[in-house]
Amino acid sequence: MRKCISLIIVLTLTLALLIPCFAEDNNYKMDENGNLIKVDENFDNIVNVTVNEVEVKFKDAKPFINKQERTVVPVRFIAEALGAKVDWNGETRTVFIDQEQKHIELVIGAMEATVDSEIIKFDTKAEIYFNRTFVPLRFVSEALGAKVGWNGETKTVTVDTKSGEVVQPQTPSEQNIEKIVQNLKDDELKEVVKNVSNIYVAGRDTGEDIMYNSEGKTGLYDTEIMISYCEYYNNTLITVYPTFYKKDSSVLKEMLKVYYPTQFETVYAYVTDTMKNSEYTKGKAKEFIYDKRSFACAKGEMAVSIYIGGEANE
Repeated sequence: MRKCISLIIVLTLTLALLIPCFAEDNNYKMDENGNLIKVDENFDNIVNVTVNEVEVKFKDAKPFINKQERTVVPVRFIAEALGAKVDWNGETRTVFIDQEQKHIELVIGAMEATVDSEIIKFDTKAEIYFNRTFVPLRFVSEALGAKVGWNGETKTVTVDTKSGEVVQPQTPSEQNIEKIVQNLKDDELKEVVKNVSNIYVAGRDTGEDIMYNSEGKTGLYDTEIMISYCEYYNNTLITVYPTFYKKDSSVLKEMLKVYYPTQFETVYAYVTDTMKNSEYTKGKAKEFIYDKRSFACAKGEMAVSIYIGGEANE
């Protein structure tokens, strides 16, 4: 009997010692209540969120920066923090968000949503992790009338519902190029702005964006190319939308020249072949090294994505 009791005590102590170590494994973490939760590789990129300067407390699943370099959040917590109600249809895998007269519908896995009967496309997906639905933070917040900002030092996304300000895109015709360049943090984005016409500038939650439209339009659905610099990862993502595929793509060569000064022709040829390819890229995109930095290109249902790694000497 004493041996059994001793064995139980030993096993109990052993488990107590193993659980904290197990929690530090790449696949598991402890939540704020001390519970062991399973996570995937994305969740190493956890961020904080404040709404009107008050930190949002997420109970068992945290906001994080996903592989598309967009901040995603558990929909129920952020929607309720913005005064909205959330419903779920399990058969259609659809999330419904309602705030006063505003109605939003998002389907899991889709790269578009319906806002008051208007279809709006974005460049990441609503996904399910830990039995929680995660949605793009910026899209949901701005659709509900909030303003979104980013503090890189504290890794905090700020959501402001009180300012009532609508930030209009900055275009060279509205603001001189020197001032636009001065406001950008990334040197390579500055070069793109200097070298390419018909661009406009906007901020986002994990870095900076510049947009391009061949006719100089800046409407919601007019973006043909978006270049996103992520300060957190120190890399760049160029997103080319289908409306651009059949247009004069030489402007894309000028953009790529900023990142691959001696091998841009090779990179450009690969990208244009990807745009012309009728099939979507299967699996992980093949990675190359040009001018001492990584390059990968993939064609998806909604866009062609060009991944540009940071400079090798950084």
